[in-house]
Amino acid sequence: MSIAFHNLTVEGALEELGTSIDGLKEKEIKARLKQYGKNELPREKMLSRFSIFLSQFKSPLVYILLFAAIISGILMETIDMVIILAAIFINVIIGFAQEDKANRSLEQLKTLVERRSHVIRGGREIEIKAEDLVPGDIVVLEEGSRVPADGRIIKENDLEVNEASLTGESLPIKKTSKKIDKNIVLAERKNMVFMGTLVTGGRAYFVVTDIGIKSHFGEIASLVRETKEEKTPLQERIGNFSKILGAVIVFVTIILFLVGIALGRSPLEMFLTSIAVAVASIPEGLPISITVILAIGMQKMSRHKALTRKMIAAETLGSVSVICTDKTGTLTIGEMRAVHLMSYCGDLFIQKNKQHKAIHKELLDQAMKISLLCNNAVAENMKGELKSWKILGDSTEKPLLIKGYEIGYDKQTLEKKMPRLHELTFNSERKFMATLNKTSKIKAEIFIKGAPELLLEKSKYFFDGIKTLKLGSKEKAYFKKEIEKLTSNGLRVLGLAYKDAENGREKIEEKDIKDIVFVGIMGLKDPLRETAKSTIQLTRDAGIRPVIVTGDHILTAKAIGEEIGFRIGEENVLEGKDIDELSDAELKEKIKDIDIFARVLPKHKLRIIDAWQSRGEIVAMTGDGVNDAPAIKRADIGIALGSGSDVTKETSDMVLLDDNFSTIIKAIERGRILFDNIRKVIVYLLSDSFTEVILIAGALILGLPLPVTAAQILWVNIIDDGLPGLSLAFDKGEKDVMERKPRKRTTPILNNEMKAIIFIMGILTDLFLLGVFYFVWELTKDLNYSRTISFVGLGIDSLFIVYAARSLHHSIWHTKFWNNQFLNLSVLAGVLMLFLVVYLPVLQTAFKTIGLGWREWVFLLGIGMINLVLIEFIKWFFIHRHKVD
Repeated sequence: MSIAFHNLTVEGALEELGTSIDGLKEKEIKARLKQYGKNELPREKMLSRFSIFLSQFKSPLVYILLFAAIISGILMETIDMVIILAAIFINVIIGFAQEDKANRSLEQLKTLVERRSHVIRGGREIEIKAEDLVPGDIVVLEEGSRVPADGRIIKENDLEVNEASLTGESLPIKKTSKKIDKNIVLAERKNMVFMGTLVTGGRAYFVVTDIGIKSHFGEIASLVRETKEEKTPLQERIGNFSKILGAVIVFVTIILFLVGIALGRSPLEMFLTSIAVAVASIPEGLPISITVILAIGMQKMSRHKALTRKMIAAETLGSVSVICTDKTGTLTIGEMRAVHLMSYCGDLFIQKNKQHKAIHKELLDQAMKISLLCNNAVAENMKGELKSWKILGDSTEKPLLIKGYEIGYDKQTLEKKMPRLHELTFNSERKFMATLNKTSKIKAEIFIKGAPELLLEKSKYFFDGIKTLKLGSKEKAYFKKEIEKLTSNGLRVLGLAYKDAENGREKIEEKDIKDIVFVGIMGLKDPLRETAKSTIQLTRDAGIRPVIVTGDHILTAKAIGEEIGFRIGEENVLEGKDIDELSDAELKEKIKDIDIFARVLPKHKLRIIDAWQSRGEIVAMTGDGVNDAPAIKRADIGIALGSGSDVTKETSDMVLLDDNFSTIIKAIERGRILFDNIRKVIVYLLSDSFTEVILIAGALILGLPLPVTAAQILWVNIIDDGLPGLSLAFDKGEKDVMERKPRKRTTPILNNEMKAIIFIMGILTDLFLLGVFYFVWELTKDLNYSRTISFVGLGIDSLFIVYAARSLHHSIWHTKFWNNQFLNLSVLAGVLMLFLVVYLPVLQTAFKTIGLGWREWVFLLGIGMINLVLIEFIKWFFIHRHKVD
């Protein structure tokens, strides 16, 4: 059982760890290094380029192509084998190039800096590598330090630590060295510090209690490794589709073989014919087309600041039905800002068209003088817009400085006019900061900011903007009510006050802070991004359920949730401690009503993801901290913030380079377009493959020679179909793509309507082609000529049908002909390639074709146009009567 160090006194903690304030001796350090090992986490090795290359072969569609290539090789069909292997090679190279680029980009995001720590050993302060820390070491922390291990604070001076990466709490935590209750939750253990968190203010000494894998950071890293990474919905769909396709190919091949034997054909002839049918059944261009569609999707997402690490994940975004998002840095800007200034006359900050006005100018002037002069934050690189400035200071003082510059108050100008003479620094005992400033040749003032309740108790007067008035019980009650209102909405509050000082005074003491003049209360919060509210509405309009999952206090979470349009009733908000009391079945039932989860730990986030997935939802999870990593790995699509921890980014499927929720919605739109384009390619290529199978099977049943050879089929599948199929990857998407509901996890990649369209497309095309082949064969008895007619007719039909496949939701007349120039160029290239294979002697010999006259070309083009019109009529029927899903 682990020791509750937060429930021990400083002395008790030191005794338990066998150390002292002077630190460990050299002999003890060596013994503990041997006992506990290095203070480091096991790092997952980055995927090597060879591993990424091999992973491109892990596709059922590629397995089918490899099988076809092997059979072609056994039958000595060298041209067929080379064409199929070329298709596999192109697919692998495109996939490898995209995933390798994304992984290298992620590696460049990491900060490769050796971590070092200041420790007390043998009574001396020295600097060592953080990995050499052991339990019992005394570590020194200063502002800007990254906490190197878990530990119990033994001495602190105004220590503030940002623990967002571990707990999700957006505000820095004020720390203490006092003993606290044993049963208190991790986020409220204010006498402890934890590995990976950041010191934002003050100084402290702590004794190391846990290192490496035993730290809270390490426990989460272990949870990440133990968390199973689920297959994406598209992987499941393609896997199922490939199994069905493989089974159909085997079934058709066996049936044709048996039918041929029954009709008296020789076994060898039927075996070769069956293999030709098998080759015809396989859409060789499909893996390449899907890979290109996903690769283009990755590139377009990266232009919108979404770095997709895995190609298959690019489409998964389009299926997302639930987004579990942290609020800090995603919905909010991730930094504190001053948003309210409550005086006795109301809120002095009134924002209209981004211009601030003051109800009482004198009140605002006095409040901003206090905020800026009783303030140690500084601005650097003050060039360009304010958002590009570098502001240094603690989390409370920076927003006051920023607000001053926003509404026209310059700290440097004020300091020149009213220089500081003395300062009482803020600390946890005093709970306020005060400065003495010379305001004129004969006058000085004391400016005070701090805990508003304390300043109210020390106040005798208040300022109404015109004069100083006596602070009575009525006024105190008013200010206390405003404090309560702000804090209940999750804001951090600061009181502002001042006092005249005697002329000639150069120093102030704590006892001077009495009978002061209360001015108002500054409300600070991490505000919403400008686009947050509209983006959440877009999410809902797209049929996606947004859910806030945060480690923040419930009041803070509810305040942000209400502002952005979430339900905040008791039945709509759940805390981590409440999740612990629910069984998995109870959580699955309750979760449909929950909009906000607060004070959650990594284990809670995993249960939330599992509960949504058990309801059949496709879940995206966003986060930046180590605490988010297990859930990000478990989710169908894990999204890390670019500013987040390396562990989180390594675990994720996608990294938001701009930390903006609106980027997710753009990526979802792109994901939906990807799935639409994949479906278009499947309909297009399978309709051609089905046509080829029926064409050969029909000829076999009718006792005719094969209308096309296996090599000609491969030419159509890869050359004629390949380029137009690839060009569908560049379709820009339909206008209503974000108005449709998300696809269910069980939705097949090939639905019934698509199957019907493929079947009818194939039958119509075959009726034309088989009729033409029969007529020409009976008329001429010239097999090469007859096959050339069938081959060219098949190629022209495939080039026409691609325009019908451009939209499964609208007719060809409602699609913009010119908005995909790649498609138009690929069709022209397909026609040119048909000319080459028909007229170029070397290709005539390889593919057994002969030259055609212009009459044959006009005839075949006419048949292609008629076929296209009939297919469009069939599409119209399904669109208007059955509505293609």
